[in-house]
Amino acid sequence: MSPVGARLRARVEGVRNHLVRAVGVAALSWAAAVIAGILVLAWLLVGANGWRPGSDVPALLDAVIVLSFAVGFLLVRAAVRRAFAEAPLASSMERAVGLPSGILKGALELSRATPRGVSESLAERAVSGAVRGLEGRDAHDLSGSLGERVARWSRRGRGAASGAILVLVALTVAAPGRTRNALAGVLTPIATATDPVLPPLSVRPGDVEVLRGMDVELEVSAPGRVAVRVAWQAAGDIARSERVEVVEGRATHTFRTVAATIEYRIDDDEGGSTGTYRIVPVDPLFVSDLVVTVAYPAHTGIPMDEYRGDPPPLRLPLGSRLSFEGRTSRALSSVSLVDSTGTEALGFGVQGSTFEAEWTPRQGGSFEWDFRDQAGGSAEIQPEPLEVTVVPDRFPAIAISQPGRDTVMPLNLRQPLLIEASDDYGLLGVELVAYRVTSIGERMEPVSQGFQVGGQRAIFARPVLDLTRWGLLPGDTVRYYARVIDNNPAAQSAVSAEYVLRMPEAAQLRRAAEEAFEGVAEKLEELAAEAERQAMANRDQALEAQSQADQQEASEAGSAEDFEEREELQRSLEDQQAMSAEVDSLRAEMEAMEQLLEEAGQADPELRRQLEELQEMLERMTGDELQQRMDELQDALDQENLDQANQSLEEMAGQQEEFRQRLEEALERFKRAALEQDFRATTTEAEELAQQEQALADALEQEDQPEIRASQQEELARQAEELGQRMEDLQERLAEQGEMDAAEGVQEARE
Repeated sequence: MSPVGARLRARVEGVRNHLVRAVGVAALSWAAAVIAGILVLAWLLVGANGWRPGSDVPALLDAVIVLSFAVGFLLVRAAVRRAFAEAPLASSMERAVGLPSGILKGALELSRATPRGVSESLAERAVSGAVRGLEGRDAHDLSGSLGERVARWSRRGRGAASGAILVLVALTVAAPGRTRNALAGVLTPIATATDPVLPPLSVRPGDVEVLRGMDVELEVSAPGRVAVRVAWQAAGDIARSERVEVVEGRATHTFRTVAATIEYRIDDDEGGSTGTYRIVPVDPLFVSDLVVTVAYPAHTGIPMDEYRGDPPPLRLPLGSRLSFEGRTSRALSSVSLVDSTGTEALGFGVQGSTFEAEWTPRQGGSFEWDFRDQAGGSAEIQPEPLEVTVVPDRFPAIAISQPGRDTVMPLNLRQPLLIEASDDYGLLGVELVAYRVTSIGERMEPVSQGFQVGGQRAIFARPVLDLTRWGLLPGDTVRYYARVIDNNPAAQSAVSAEYVLRMPEAAQLRRAAEEAFEGVAEKLEELAAEAERQAMANRDQALEAQSQADQQEASEAGSAEDFEEREELQRSLEDQQAMSAEVDSLRAEMEAMEQLLEEAGQADPELRRQLEELQEMLERMTGDELQQRMDELQDALDQENLDQANQSLEEMAGQQEEFRQRLEEALERFKRAALEQDFRATTTEAEELAQQEQALADALEQEDQPEIRASQQEELARQAEELGQRMEDLQERLAEQGEMDAAEGVQEARE
């Protein structure tokens, strides 16, 4: 076969396939129309309650569908073979494209074999002409009259199917149950055609326990029956029966006020019967005993509670465990607590009429009791709903209340603190954390000190932040905070606000030195008064001791008086030692101040000179002779030599007088030093105030803000007036002490 011939036959075969597909679509449309029509017929034939049991109509309708499909298939296949054969198909295509009759059929024959005596080139040419005549048209255009016939039958099939389906849909909307019944019979024709078998009788509730005196309604399922018979016998009564009509497959019968056990059964006219059932009256279900035990978490320190009967509303720390034990009037099937949504929150273990459970609630609420007996009945008398409030363990609280703000370090670099901490159940430990930040912003490693608090719920701790060994320099700061941990197993913690301690500046150090001088002066004044009193007391005691010694020589008695005398001598020695130690302490304070000023780089020469002079004065105050007299007195007391002790006491009294005079001299010197330091600090403040006033004036000249200028100037004027008054007071005090040259300096500074 030549290539041109193959193309021609392919075109013809393509048209035939197109027509076959179109016939298939038309056949499907008619099949849908037949099925929809049969279903409409089934809807019309089915009854309101469905197909009658044993009906053969659904099977006949299914047979019609099968037969229609078989006959239609055979007819369509025969028609396709006949109408789509080569000759009629070629004629239809010739008419569709306007070729002379027989041209296409002849070309097809030539494409298969060239007759003897015919030129192959001429045959090839004829076939090519037929192919050219078919070019430019698709299979639908080439199908011609055959395609029109198939399309007509397809349209009719779609119309028939659409009409039948619309009718079926309308009937379904009108009576959906009837449609379901009709379709069920058509889909299960064999089951519908089978003769019916009556289902067995069934009755509810069967065996049951009911509260004594209640009505019990029997519900009998008896499809296919007209009536059933209820037969029963109550304990101690004669047997009875009653015929009950069946309506839509169901019958009911009620036993009124059941007070004794009843045995009953159900019979029908066909000889069917249920088994024998029992109705047993029982007393109401109620809770006769309930014990609720509450075990609180160990860290709360709350002792265990026990409630018998209805427990009160429970406010429980998180982690508390509830234990339930109880008993009811008869056997149980289940016990539970349900929340407000009806969801079971706790299921109980049940054994006979007792129940128990343990529960650790995670959230609070109101929980209803649900008691069920063996028959599923609820309790007539039960506890009130269990009200539970779960309180979470709050985090501890901690604060540094003193100083409670950023401040300047004390001169001795030992900052007293007041830490307040509390927790709802108890604290485990408190920790104070501090770290140094250098003047260039470098943060050093933190240093912490902690202590246990033994589970107390609130504490007031007074630690001292000792910075003496930190090597602090000017510009350094120390940041500190406190941390607390409670006794919760999770070790909940809290941190206080962080505060800053700053190294004191020059003006602050001067004021601090002034305050230190004034403080030392006050202590020296107290020591001077005490020294005068001690000197007089020791002198009197020495005279009295000498008198008693003369009397004892005459009487050779007085051991009790000796003991009292030794005690008085010992007290005198201890008092003097305490005063000497106090002076040494004051000297140590002056040394610490001098060292701090040197480390801070703020010790001006005048202040340093004053500190050195004051230290030397305090160092000379006790004196070697006074210390020698105290040592002699101590040795005499150790050797129990009262005569020598009294003589040493008399000599020490003289040294104490000199000690008092030195104290008064030092007192005047410290007062003068405090006054001079006040003068220097006030002068510095005046200079700073003048600089602020000048800076304010320069800034306000550049901006037109008269209101701000007036208020700032008033404030500066007020400060200047206060400083002026203070300098006048200083001038008067210095003048009284003969320091007129210093007063003139004050006057110059004020100007």
